[in-house]
Amino acid sequence: MCGMVTITPRLDQTEAGWIHSLAVEAGCDDNDLVSWLLCQGMSQARRDRAIHAYKNGAATLSLAAGQAGLSQREFIPLLEREQVSLNYDSTEFACDLAALR
Repeated sequence: MCGMVTITPRLDQTEAGWIHSLAVEAGCDDNDLVSWLLCQGMSQARRDRAIHAYKNGAATLSLAAGQAGLSQREFIPLLEREQVSLNYDSTEFACDLAALR
């Protein structure tokens, strides 16, 4: 278990039952399903946070995509779905171009 930690969530009976039902359907252990759900939620939270930072000018396209764990090419469609304008000017293009060299 190198690098792994245990976190114990507290769920009410209804949520625990729902988790168990989903785990049975998926053919996995309840703990594995909770771990997967947590990873999915964390991934979405990182993306939401990165979109918010980009939208408010606190992050460049490159930085926000990195914060979301995505390439710029993967991040741009997320911005479009959230109806966030692409703030990409010639200065940012020049910085990206220089980074490629």
